[in-house]
Amino acid sequence: MVNPDETDLSTQQDRAQASPRLSRPHGDEGRPAGVERAPREGPEEAVRLRPIRLKRRADFLAAAKGRRVKGRDFTVQIRQRADELGPRVGFTVTKKVGNAPERNRIKRRLRAVCAANCGAFAAGTDYVILARRGVLSAPFQSLEAALWEATAGGRHNGLG
Repeated sequence: MVNPDETDLSTQQDRAQASPRLSRPHGDEGRPAGVERAPREGPEEAVRLRPIRLKRRADFLAAAKGRRVKGRDFTVQIRQRADELGPRVGFTVTKKVGNAPERNRIKRRLRAVCAANCGAFAAGTDYVILARRGVLSAPFQSLEAALWEATAGGRHNGLG
């Protein structure tokens, strides 16, 4: 049933209608074509690569068979891989540590510590960090020092 107040409207637009985009005759026209940005002066910044995240269960199980370094706030499982690709890092926070928001906060803190200390990880190595509740209250600097000590600053000779 059609309401008498409604009328049928065409869905096709009139060709004479102006473009809905606004023209910018007085605006910034941007960089001219073919002009490139001038190279930066001074020393180049060192590129800091973040470790690749471990996500597969098989990788976590393989790392569990490697060497363990125990610390106050976390344990690090270290496993040497056959390839020489970049380091890979995984995080394990069990339900015994706390509820979901606390576990997420612990993982965020550990990811930040790992990102800030990329040099602590050796290429061709997998690391799994098993967190304890103390990560929540530990100062960031002490977490960094503990990570650096557990990973021996990226030097792992004779690992199994």
